[in-house]
Amino acid sequence: YLLKLGLQVEKHLYIASLGSVGDPSTGLSRRDESADALRAIQPKSTHFRSKPGIEAEDFNEILRELTHIISDVNPDLILCLGPHDTHQEHRRIYEIMVAAARR
Repeated sequence: YLLKLGLQVEKHLYIASLGSVGDPSTGLSRRDESADALRAIQPKSTHFRSKPGIEAEDFNEILRELTHIISDVNPDLILCLGPHDTHQEHRRIYEIMVAAARR
């Protein structure tokens, strides 16, 4: 979907973790790999959180970051992982995004 939007819209990305805790592919190489892949959609900005995993105690930190980005960008549309995703960290991001975008 993001590729189909092309240059018609500005895209601002938020990557919430460097991968899952305990996953051997987690870390800065994951961030670099993601940045390389995301160049194809030509984002105006990409924000990477520099921690692996997303725990319950990370809610407020991520909420502040997303709220700040949303306030700065003032988006017309927000695309996010969904509430029925099978990965628990993806569901947490959905919950945080709903809170960040509520206003």
